[in-house]
Amino acid sequence: MKYTKLESEIEKLNRAHKVKLRVRELNNKYAFMVDYWDGDNKKRIRKALHVYVAFDSRTSASDLNNLRIAAKIRDNMELDMSLIRSGGDLKPVDFIEYYQSVVEKKPDPNYGIAMRNFISFIGSNKISCSAVSRSLCKKFMDYLCDLDRGFSTITAHHYFASFKAVLNEAVRDGLILENPAKHFRIAFTTNKREFLSIDEVRALSNAYCRHHNTKQAFLFSCYTGLRFSDINRIMPDSIVGDHLYIQQKKTKTSVRIKLHPVALNIITEQLKADQPRPFIVPIGSMRTTYMREWLANAGIERKITFHCARHTFATLLITAGSDIYTVSKLLGHKSVSTTQIYAKLIDEKKDAAVDRLPSI
Repeated sequence: MKYTKLESEIEKLNRAHKVKLRVRELNNKYAFMVDYWDGDNKKRIRKALHVYVAFDSRTSASDLNNLRIAAKIRDNMELDMSLIRSGGDLKPVDFIEYYQSVVEKKPDPNYGIAMRNFISFIGSNKISCSAVSRSLCKKFMDYLCDLDRGFSTITAHHYFASFKAVLNEAVRDGLILENPAKHFRIAFTTNKREFLSIDEVRALSNAYCRHHNTKQAFLFSCYTGLRFSDINRIMPDSIVGDHLYIQQKKTKTSVRIKLHPVALNIITEQLKADQPRPFIVPIGSMRTTYMREWLANAGIERKITFHCARHTFATLLITAGSDIYTVSKLLGHKSVSTTQIYAKLIDEKKDAAVDRLPSI
């Protein structure tokens, strides 16, 4: 070789690497390639990297830069394989398999939900670690933020944060050189959580709603804190005595809820109806229409969604003197910090009540 400095640099970059950089002469140019032993197929693999050098002193700076590019490609290939220490063979690592192994160790459900969304995003349950690039991470972030996904900004933020955490673990485990998503973050704003006072709940109970199941399900949620996705899944055998047993769809956690007499009366009446489940409530615009009409009949002008029943349950419990930890368990929260939001809402109401006192 004519350019010995470059040759020396190649030797340095090959030290302690199982995947070696080689140079092959091609049409008066020299092409970089990688060379390693494939233990699964019992053969030596040589692959061209399509990066070239001239081995000419006049292009030394350019040649060294191309060497760095080739070395980066080689490093990514090597880090995309796990080294079987006993035999020194190299075996590819699938990122989804690795992702799943991390999810299984994490109690936070956001990890599993984010993984399922990532698989849906790439349209496959297989992808190499090196293919999880900066641009792919940016596109996945945009995918989560797409309004068609139906995620709030804070939900998308939590999903993407858990995805980044998995990539950080992949860095620590030596599967990738750096986290390709480290410079991306989904900003979020915490939406105001609306809830009803006990007087408003009574007004709704006495008001007419043209879809009886919607009315009953909402009032039942006010006294149990169940999400709409869980209300619609209650089966007759979910009720044992005066307790409700159900696995929450969102968090996959099982909860046992003592039914307040109001809730018990509602579910008892619903179980007498000629339908396969106690509550059969429409989704989408029809439910919104029924709710809007019903709220107007009760004289409530604020925008109240079905999920506000869950907020109402939490705030009624805290107002009645229940401690945060107990409320957290009843709601099925993974963290007490999530439940503390409701305590802050109560404090804000108290402050607002003081502000409304007349001056003298």
